[in-house]
Amino acid sequence: MTREVFQEVIQVSVDDLDDHPDNHIFLMDEQQLQELAESITEVGVLQPLLVKDTGDGRFRIVSGHRRKRGAVRAGLTEVPCIAINNELDEGIILVDTNLKVRELTTMEKARAIRYLKQRAGMRQGTRGSLGNGFRGLSELFKDSDRNLRNYDKLNDLISELQDCVERGILGLTAGVRLACLPAYVQEELYRALGDGVRDIGPEEVRKLKEQNDRGYLILEVMEKQIKSMEKELAVHKELQGEKEDLEKEIQSLFAKKKSLEYDLIDHENAVKTLRERAMKKGASLYNLIEEVSRPVAGAKPKIETLLDSPLEAATATHLIKWAKVLIEVGQMVEFAVKQSLETDKTRLQAK
Repeated sequence: MTREVFQEVIQVSVDDLDDHPDNHIFLMDEQQLQELAESITEVGVLQPLLVKDTGDGRFRIVSGHRRKRGAVRAGLTEVPCIAINNELDEGIILVDTNLKVRELTTMEKARAIRYLKQRAGMRQGTRGSLGNGFRGLSELFKDSDRNLRNYDKLNDLISELQDCVERGILGLTAGVRLACLPAYVQEELYRALGDGVRDIGPEEVRKLKEQNDRGYLILEVMEKQIKSMEKELAVHKELQGEKEDLEKEIQSLFAKKKSLEYDLIDHENAVKTLRERAMKKGASLYNLIEEVSRPVAGAKPKIETLLDSPLEAATATHLIKWAKVLIEVGQMVEFAVKQSLETDKTRLQAK
């Protein structure tokens, strides 16, 4: 994997040591850091840090970030270091040394695997790379390709669910199942269940994935958005009524006293703003309806073809259920649009 490098141990000022930019994939446990600082206070830094000389008298830490912080906390100004050969792969050393000195958490291991995969992809075929993919990683992590793939899949979890894995609420198997769902579905689940996502069984996840593949979950999300838009439209209709009252008041004031002309202009500007807001909301609703309807319309020929074949009772029941949903949404939109057109027509006739 990597060659051992035997070089002279040198003392380096802690002020001349820079953290490795990729070390963020590993956690810094406060309790462990304090225990390390107390140990260093008693016996010093027993294992030298591995660093790379970056020039101008500065060194980048490859292995030993905790030891450096523990030494600083213990009051040391210098720490023992070994400068490694520049041709060695820092990424592999960074992960390898962490694996040797302690047991990684589940998410640390997942992030380390993804990090090395991406690094290997950038350096495919070069010396020191992991060009063999998971086969090369298996040697480093001493684990099977299948397990490494599962760990890597955890990186597809949203941050809230990754935190659940870190806290031990979600295990590897449950986390992998949820990671197979799209991010917006994961967000919906966590928003609804919180830490209760740990109780979701494999069959429930399978059904969720199946529903998402068929587009049902998208329709449900869109339905929620439509209902939210309806509430906003209701508010704007109320504002529209207020706007009409303002116009009548303006006309009355204009007829009574011409000295209020500037006030009338201000009212007209307010009315114009309300009208523009209402138009923007209408355009947003139009775009949303078109986004929902376009794929359904496009699938119509395929649906007609599939309906020519006999259907099982269970399948027919589900089809009827979703057909009713589509009909209800269509009727709801049609009714709202007709009502809006009728209101506009009445208002124009009144003028």
